[in-house]
Amino acid sequence: MATNNEEIRIDEVLENAGVETTVETEVKAPIVRKRRKKTEEERINTNVAFYSHPVSLASKEVRADLRSGEHVVTEIGDETPFENENTIREDEYKELAGSASSGRILEGTIIGVRHSNPDDIESTLLADVLFRTGAIQVTIPSYVLFDYKEEEFVGERGARRLEDYAMARINSKVHFIVRNVDEGMGIAIADALEAQNMRGYINYIRKGENGRTRVNEGDLVQAKVIAVGLSFIIVDVLGAETLIRYDELSYMYLGDVRTEFNVGDTVIVRVLKIETEEVKKRANSYRLVKIEASVRQARPDMRKHFYEQYKLNGIYSAKITFIDEAGHVFCDLQGQIDCMCKYPTYGVKPYIGQTKTIRITEKNEEKLHLYGTFVS
Repeated sequence: MATNNEEIRIDEVLENAGVETTVETEVKAPIVRKRRKKTEEERINTNVAFYSHPVSLASKEVRADLRSGEHVVTEIGDETPFENENTIREDEYKELAGSASSGRILEGTIIGVRHSNPDDIESTLLADVLFRTGAIQVTIPSYVLFDYKEEEFVGERGARRLEDYAMARINSKVHFIVRNVDEGMGIAIADALEAQNMRGYINYIRKGENGRTRVNEGDLVQAKVIAVGLSFIIVDVLGAETLIRYDELSYMYLGDVRTEFNVGDTVIVRVLKIETEEVKKRANSYRLVKIEASVRQARPDMRKHFYEQYKLNGIYSAKITFIDEAGHVFCDLQGQIDCMCKYPTYGVKPYIGQTKTIRITEKNEEKLHLYGTFVS
């Protein structure tokens, strides 16, 4: 039995017993940590940030292959470059890289929207943009495509609403700044809010030599329609996006706005109010111009002129433009003024687009409204 003053070591015991002992040192293989490949969503979210590296060059071998081109021999023996897929791609890459390096604003067309993960409706929504021929794929994440509060579009239902809003912009022009362009992969990640930030500053904030900004409240400004809904349009007014509802689109009753306006239309609007707002999107911050505008107030109200031409008990031809749930039928009198009729209780039922004969039964001079009944 060991006492308190004795120390028994296992190797000494084995040695005294004549047992050979060896000390084996286990050599462990070095741990090799493989870098996890980023998903498209992670890569895009990283590359859209202000601090991201703007340009990723392809390897020398890939660049040599991408930039190889043919030449054409002419009558006098000179060889001229021949424009092919590679030369087109190189030109577009250089322009996109220039935007990424210098912040130059470019313009393309939104041709589609999709999710970074096709199997997950809640993954980042992306807009694919056609720039020139599309030799380089340009993608804009929805959160820097237009301004919206992300917390209002959570869950599957919110994701589908956001998808609808983005779909309404398909075929519209979009200004953007390139955040990252990868030469080898042939893709570019872009930011439309930064382009909006810059255009808004140039047109609404920066003062010229006369001490005035380029656009001021009350001005008439050319705008582009970038989305159309049942009762509204969204327009880009020189770097300020604004939604204009049907009551500010025309002095006439429009009904379904989609029959009157198309994405890409040019309209003149009157700027009613100008404000700025600091907006934060993930890692980026922007100063966006927010405006209120009207198409209706940019035009003369011709109803004042035509109101007197339509007499009580007069019978006129009219085109039905809209029928509401309350049974009101809105009719267009030669594009000059509206007349509201009651839905008939008998006879052939009216429908939108139909031309009918109506009788004027009442006039409201204050509101410039006409009321009538169907004659046939």
